[in-house]
Amino acid sequence: MLLQHHSPNIPHFGRTLIHQAILCKKERAVEVLLNCGADVEVPIKTTTSETDCPVHMV
Repeated sequence: MLLQHHSPNIPHFGRTLIHQAILCKKERAVEVLLNCGADVEVPIKTTTSETDCPVHMV
C-alpha cells in the first residue's frame, strides 16, 4: 500500500528498499518491490562513491 504513493527508488541513507530487502534476504519483499517498479540499477550512494547495484548483490 505504501508503494502506491511512494517510489521504491528513493534512497534512505544511500540505499533503496530493494537494497535493504536483498541484504536482509527477504525474497518476497524483493519480488514485491520489483513488481512495483524498483530499479535494479540504482547504486548504493555513500559520501565518497556509488557502488553495488542491486542486480549485482544477489
